[in-house]
Amino acid sequence: MPEEPTTPDLVERTRHACEALSRRDLDSLLGVFAPDSIHRLVNPRGGVRLWDHPGMSTSKQSAVRLVAVDDLGASQVTVVEETPHGAIAVGISAGKPFAVSNRCRHLFASLGEGNVTTEGCLQCPWHGARYDVETGKMVRGPQGAYKPLAGVVKATAGAIALKTFPVELRDGVIWLLG
Repeated sequence: MPEEPTTPDLVERTRHACEALSRRDLDSLLGVFAPDSIHRLVNPRGGVRLWDHPGMSTSKQSAVRLVAVDDLGASQVTVVEETPHGAIAVGISAGKPFAVSNRCRHLFASLGEGNVTTEGCLQCPWHGARYDVETGKMVRGPQGAYKPLAGVVKATAGAIALKTFPVELRDGVIWLLG
């Protein structure tokens, strides 16, 4: 009889499965479509790499203005749609700017529609899962009706950290770097 996979095995399998999905598969899964300005470049080893414009190179790019801090409102986070990385959640936590991928690992809610907690975590607007904005790691699984499954969600899909992006605060505006 084959041995049951351990949690680390399941996490690794989930990670590989996510990496194997093309952007089109992900768009279909999430029910969203990439903007026409996104061009797909096929990697010779398989998989898909995304770039925001056919003329963009991998060399250092200039900073991109994301949002003024004054425009964040009480939630201290927003969704910025037009970036080289697609839609991202951008905000301020403990006085520092952050930018992370926009979809919750639980049920793909838009994290930019959530809020920054008093502890400095980014909280999902649907079921209250929380993320460390510096590392992208889920620090608390979903709450409410999903609370009994919070540990399982955190150990599986939640084990894959949100992507973090380098940002800086200049003159009251958050900028995406290179």
